[in-house]
Amino acid sequence: MAFNLCVNAGQGKATRILQEVAGAAVDGRRIGPLTLAAVRGQQPADLITRFAERQMTFYRSLDGWKNSGRGWTARTERVRAKALAMAGG
Repeated sequence: MAFNLCVNAGQGKATRILQEVAGAAVDGRRIGPLTLAAVRGQQPADLITRFAERQMTFYRSLDGWKNSGRGWTARTERVRAKALAMAGG
């Protein structure tokens, strides 16, 4: 999910959102050992859901939401569903 968001929002934004929803220190610089440890400490389905919700909050804040919101929502939901399937739930 973080990689997917990198495509639309850049590595820094995707990293910050992952760090935020995982409960790691938010610096946006890189997904390193502290971020990965925080991710591993989460229930996968909960983390995936929080990430998708936060991603949608970000998209809704953008000027392009009116024109691109449907596509961003559909993509986020497809990726969320695949991530949940990969996580076993």
